[in-house]
Amino acid sequence: MSAEDRPAPDSRSAIPDGVAIKCAACKEVIFAREHERSGRICPHCQHPSPLSADERIRFIVDPDSFEPIAVAQGVAGTAAIGDLRCAVGAVDADAVAATEDTAAHVLRALLQTHMPAALFCAGGVGVSGSAKPDATRLRTHKALHRHGAARLPYVLVITDPHAEHGLLTGAPMGDIVLAETPVRHMPAVTQPRQGATAEHPFVDAHVPRAEMRQELAKLLNFLAQPGDTDGERQD
Repeated sequence: MSAEDRPAPDSRSAIPDGVAIKCAACKEVIFAREHERSGRICPHCQHPSPLSADERIRFIVDPDSFEPIAVAQGVAGTAAIGDLRCAVGAVDADAVAATEDTAAHVLRALLQTHMPAALFCAGGVGVSGSAKPDATRLRTHKALHRHGAARLPYVLVITDPHAEHGLLTGAPMGDIVLAETPVRHMPAVTQPRQGATAEHPFVDAHVPRAEMRQELAKLLNFLAQPGDTDGERQD
């Protein structure tokens, strides 16, 4: 068959670069714009792809409500989540940026606002097992104590728990500790508690990314109400 006789390629089947991507889990094709709007959640299998700190903030806060606070790494600022004004921060979930020191710096910036606070990171800031915690962790612990004494809530959302991100070095600190990663993919010590005799009490609940904004708004609103607690986590 000569070149003249060959049928022209069907341009309708060609997808321009950047218009669609393949889900890393189920390999189905997803339109990129739809993927971005959904918080990088696959519509076929619900697999959550990694989010950068900036993407995380855009997905979780009310539109056009974010006002940044200067931090060396990560993202921090004040915003509305479900109409409640609060401080919110995020740390990129990679082995370099998601260290506990980075999370501690972002958390202290949030606590200085004297507002209800939420932090998204791989491991969080934990209770050290050592007798003498380092200066960064000590300053953060003191800031958390002042935050709790002022009856202001702090919710930690663990986005990518694994041994390299510091979660396994100690219990993560927060009035409520949520985990976004599906429970079956989490290390055993981060499994949600089940009653008073739970073997692994580090995580209070797993919340899918699609439900995180609604759940976080509900928790922050509830915890910000005047009550009888002293700001300490109730076990």
